[in-house]
Amino acid sequence: MGGDDQGGHALLTALWGVLGGLVGARAAIGAAGVLVLATPLLLPRHAPQRTSGRS
Repeated sequence: MGGDDQGGHALLTALWGVLGGLVGARAAIGAAGVLVLATPLLLPRHAPQRTSGRS
């Protein structure tokens, strides 16, 4: 793990702590759940590879 990665984790943890303090723990956990469920929609889509009929 690099220093930037650890700093990013620390920053996100702090932001979620602030969010939890502002809106409440239950709402912050709900927002995290929505983001986890939405993650596949944010990933780039790859076109399916076409295969020829020959083996």
